[in-house]
Amino acid sequence: LPRSWHVADLAGGFGLPGSQLVASKIQQSYVRRLRLLPSDTQLLVLAAAAEPVGDRLLLQRAAETLDIDMAAAFPAVDAGLLDVGWRVEFAHPLVRSATYRAATAGDRRRAHLALAAATDGEADPDRRAWHRARATPGPDEEVAAELEHSAGRAQSRGGVAAAAAFLTRATELTPDPTRRVQRALDAAFANVQAGTFDAARILITTASDGPLDESQRATLDLLRAQLAFASSRGTEATTLLLAAAQRLEPLDHNLARETYLDAFSAALFGARLNGTIGVPEIVQAARAMPRRSEREPTTADLLLDGLIALTDDYETGVLHCRDALQK
Repeated sequence: LPRSWHVADLAGGFGLPGSQLVASKIQQSYVRRLRLLPSDTQLLVLAAAAEPVGDRLLLQRAAETLDIDMAAAFPAVDAGLLDVGWRVEFAHPLVRSATYRAATAGDRRRAHLALAAATDGEADPDRRAWHRARATPGPDEEVAAELEHSAGRAQSRGGVAAAAAFLTRATELTPDPTRRVQRALDAAFANVQAGTFDAARILITTASDGPLDESQRATLDLLRAQLAFASSRGTEATTLLLAAAQRLEPLDHNLARETYLDAFSAALFGARLNGTIGVPEIVQAARAMPRRSEREPTTADLLLDGLIALTDDYETGVLHCRDALQK
């Protein structure tokens, strides 16, 4: 996605910079000025607020869909809210957030639907998918699947926050309970990686309320463990990661070994806080896990072997760790 697409935009929220109280008063002032304008002007300004790129041609196409002439923007310009040149820009970031927040849900959906229609699905499928998603009032598998594809493209570009936002909205729009569980799990993982822990907790609850198979239950355990590790790094994370690794052993060998590696990290980070579970217990469990000789060791395998070996054979452990770094 373009750099101008911020995480707050994708999440459907518009953050208030500075003091909340001052920002709120300023926003109220902008809303009062906006509501004095003609209804077509208000809807056009809302469409501009819903599309952060500021592309005048895109807004013009959306305005045509809404049956609004671009001349409707002039009262907003005269009121000091909007500047329409080769780009459409707000006089202040709070004008944009105030406009979006003050609009009704129905008007926001109309604006996003018009923007989706105005967006080239071939040239910018992710932007079109996002606007379609914001225009959709209830479950819709077609839109959810489109968002899932957008999340995959975002992840391939390293856009973790965008992927998390796409997957979170896809989960909300998924009508089938079984499919919703898997999307909630995927979205929760992405939100943990993005550092949006509150969203991850909500998605974990969503997944846990649905029909889970054994593999998904193990994944849920792993999610809770990773969330605890990422958000606190305390004793709970070590215990949860160890339990998740053991549960994953018969289900996903590679993921189990990676989770043992995470458990090592948690134990080392929280060494002073750990009570009954620490490095010795992790070493014992990881050492007891059968190795698969038919495949080439991964970096995680070598690093885990090195950490295990460090506890009783320092030189061998160093060699394994060195091999892992060079792989």
